[in-house]
Amino acid sequence: MFGKPFISERKYMRVVITLLVPDRIGILSEITGTVTDLGADIESISQTVVAGYFTVTLGASFSKEKELTTVSDSIRKRFGGDTSVIGVVPYTPPAVNVSAGEHYVVTFMGPDQPGILKSATSFLASRHINIDDWFFILSPPDVTHVGEITVPTTLDFVHLQNELSVTMRDFGLTTSIQHENIFRATNEIGPIKSLLKEGYNV
Repeated sequence: MFGKPFISERKYMRVVITLLVPDRIGILSEITGTVTDLGADIESISQTVVAGYFTVTLGASFSKEKELTTVSDSIRKRFGGDTSVIGVVPYTPPAVNVSAGEHYVVTFMGPDQPGILKSATSFLASRHINIDDWFFILSPPDVTHVGEITVPTTLDFVHLQNELSVTMRDFGLTTSIQHENIFRATNEIGPIKSLLKEGYNV
């Protein structure tokens, strides 16, 4: 569920590639094929479709040095256009490990209205909580927000849960925070089957 950092141990040229293009069938096949044909090993990838646009970020390593313009030109040749956004940058390890902490899933459910995301993200940022992923499902007049977050171990979880619930109550939203393991066990059938096979009572 949670994205893993790009942490190749290889001492090769490493890059991060991003692509934003109008969605259609076959884009992921084309971008991975283009990068692989350039001689790269794709080691991490995250892809989604937002507002009709296909977006992907991938980490890749090359066995030998290659000009970044060569990589971007090859991708642009395949996807170039006025509505395309293409980026190729050298991979630099982050100075701060924002993935340190416990992983939780937060959900908001209730009437949709402006300001929900601003309030929620401001609350989380003020407490040094990293947002790993976020999406929402709109079913007018209601909305369901689901966020994957990393909570520092120094924070009191019960206090955090109460504070967030009070903050989002102004929007008429029901709030829930669950550890990722609990969320998976109660929302996905796969982990439950695994537990049964291992002889656990659930």
